[in-house]
Amino acid sequence: MPIDDFLRELNLVDESVVKVSREPESAFLTLIVNGKRYEEVTPRLPFPLTNPDFVIFSRFLGGEWVDLFMIRDKKKLDPGSLSSLNSLLSELYFIPVIKKVKNLSTTGDEFVWDVITDRGARKFSTRGRRNIINDRDRLILIDVDNNVYVINDPRSLDKESRSFIERFL
Repeated sequence: MPIDDFLRELNLVDESVVKVSREPESAFLTLIVNGKRYEEVTPRLPFPLTNPDFVIFSRFLGGEWVDLFMIRDKKKLDPGSLSSLNSLLSELYFIPVIKKVKNLSTTGDEFVWDVITDRGARKFSTRGRRNIINDRDRLILIDVDNNVYVINDPRSLDKESRSFIERFL
């Protein structure tokens, strides 16, 4: 299939024609796209680590999920729409960003992490080095419960945090 046909099937829309709102405590979004209103919409991130700005908007219709449309870059939404979208995505996708490593130790084949994240203090374990992924300028950690944590640019962490990472990794 030619790429143009594939992209048409994705139903990509320009971010400038999308308005997103969310009622407090709602598990859904309301969208207006080119003047048409869509209610009870759920955003999905098909690539939450490698392309977290690409969003698919879906709705549950007739007993199945139907993809309504997609946007390439959520950051191009107007500030209010982006805020509404991000508030729901932060509840649906739990990917804390590690800001400080307080302690890192090993026990058997596990690394035991004691960290401060953008969502508070956490302690978790990763199994060996296979669950620590070096992706460009960041580290992606997958704990024993399959939760994902991210360290954006480990070089920008404080000296103590860098020391723990360099010592064990």
